[in-house]
Amino acid sequence: MKSNIRNEIKTQIVCAGYTMQEAVDLLHEEYGWSDSVSNFSGKLQRGLLRYREAVELADVLGYNNWGPCKSGAFVGRGGAMERVSFHACVEAKDAQSATTGQKRP
Repeated sequence: MKSNIRNEIKTQIVCAGYTMQEAVDLLHEEYGWSDSVSNFSGKLQRGLLRYREAVELADVLGYNNWGPCKSGAFVGRGGAMERVSFHACVEAKDAQSATTGQKRP
């Protein structure tokens, strides 16, 4: 399970057009995170990314609609209701599935 989440986060970073180093640099500049890729990678590998950190990561990657990914889920933001999703890169997931030989659910 941890590796699935780690791979999903790495996929989102690449999909947004960044390398791990660039994402870490942005997190360091915007939110004061450690500027060490190995610290970030270790956090992902151990499955210790906090919700707040995931929101900050989504922000620096340019995802402005962050929230539950359940069908029909709504989250209020700025007084307005909007449907939100973090799944912006189906092509990258398809490419990953093709290269690993894993079938997508």
